[in-house]
Amino acid sequence: MRRGLWLCFAALLLLGCLLQPSAALYACLGGWLALPLLSWGIVWFARKRVSLRMEAVSVTEKGKAVLLTVRCGRGCLPCGNVSVCLTVENSVTGERVQEKMFLQKEQTVALCSDFCGCLRCSIQKVRLWDVCGVLPVPLSCRPEKRVMIMPHTFPVEINMASAPAQCEDCREYAQDRKGQDRTETYQLRDYTAGDSIRQIHWKLSSKRGHPVVREAACPMDQSLLLFVDRTWGSIPPAQADAIMEAAVSVAQALSELGLPFRLCWNDDTIQMRVVGAAEELPEAVAALLKSRTVRGESGSSLYLSTCGIPTAGRILFFGTQYPEEAFLQAAPCKVLLCGMGEACFTPETAAQALRILSWS
Repeated sequence: MRRGLWLCFAALLLLGCLLQPSAALYACLGGWLALPLLSWGIVWFARKRVSLRMEAVSVTEKGKAVLLTVRCGRGCLPCGNVSVCLTVENSVTGERVQEKMFLQKEQTVALCSDFCGCLRCSIQKVRLWDVCGVLPVPLSCRPEKRVMIMPHTFPVEINMASAPAQCEDCREYAQDRKGQDRTETYQLRDYTAGDSIRQIHWKLSSKRGHPVVREAACPMDQSLLLFVDRTWGSIPPAQADAIMEAAVSVAQALSELGLPFRLCWNDDTIQMRVVGAAEELPEAVAALLKSRTVRGESGSSLYLSTCGIPTAGRILFFGTQYPEEAFLQAAPCKVLLCGMGEACFTPETAAQALRILSWS
């Protein structure tokens, strides 16, 4: 707008100089042409005083609008607007939108997504214009803001007894959690009604004169490897959303049961978070949502080449394609695929199909 007005006025002055030449008109035309150059020079030397920042809530729900405010600080500089290119990308679905904005002090845009993920809001192509909007000065500030859109979870019942852990391969035991491995002791305590007779420590009971029971320890390998293959390519957003919701629902169910597990996924490399307590789950889920979907090598193939054969006692695998054969043979593995087929779940059937999980 400013550039158009400047050009129109410059054209009028030039026309006046051609039709009725005068020193005053020539002076006005020269000053008008020099104004953008003078303002551009001031802006160039003071460009580092300009700052940009974005403000928005960090966590929201699916389908709920979030206001993103872009603020511009430039003091009392004699300059025009700041032009920016705002890019918003969903890390899970890969959806990407761009919008060009001209800022005076601040501008607010509404963000909303029907799918879970991390909205990465970034600013590129930042230009500070002179007062006439003719000559731009590039700026180096590139603020970013991430807005987490949390998935909707559904209840999942997990049957751990259907695939016994490979206790003979376990080398580490949880010191703060009882389990089913009677070769290691979690704690000793007095007998109470309902305890199994097989738990009684007979030698210690005879010394103390009353029954003492021994509670079994929990092998760390009993914790699941919950693997999410993020090599999806260009699947529909609803399908990507369903995979993440299913994985997070299972992770939440495991956490509520007090079962430790490793949440693992692939982006450019293999990422892993150990979730041993309920309070560790939100951070692990946030890291999973922030990672971008990738193309090319499958997650199971990358895991085998990077970490070797999985050592967990049980594996839950989420994705859109079957993992490598070596990945399947490493331990009892439950493969949960999102797509079309008898053994797959869809966005519409995920809650019912995954209501009960077992390794049978």
